[in-house]
Amino acid sequence: GSSRPNLPPTPPLQARNPQVNNNNTTNSNAQNNNPPPSPQQEVKNYFANRWQPPENLTQSIEYRLLINAQGSIVRITPVGQTAGFFIDRTPLPLQGEAITSPLTESESVTIRVIFSPDGNVNTFRE
Repeated sequence: GSSRPNLPPTPPLQARNPQVNNNNTTNSNAQNNNPPPSPQQEVKNYFANRWQPPENLTQSIEYRLLINAQGSIVRITPVGQTAGFFIDRTPLPLQGEAITSPLTESESVTIRVIFSPDGNVNTFRE
């Protein structure tokens, strides 16, 4: 006889194409091994090219930005009298405008933005 040996079943073949992704977890950041930017970094990037200090600004001015889970501005709070005076001369977005990607957290985040008279922008998560 021509009986077949009793062999275990072979596993299914898998594609060897590295661009094929069956579980949809790969994105451009993962392929580059770069984590997505934090909300703090996104806010800093937003203002970095927009901030042009007024000539009469002699000290840093600060604002607290409350950002909702969708990445939109909920509230802008000037920190100090000088910040209140210069609020209309800063590149602050309007309430409801998206400034970051949607947050991974389900809650809001507060970012403090510091505009320096030398043109620098710093951000801190509160």
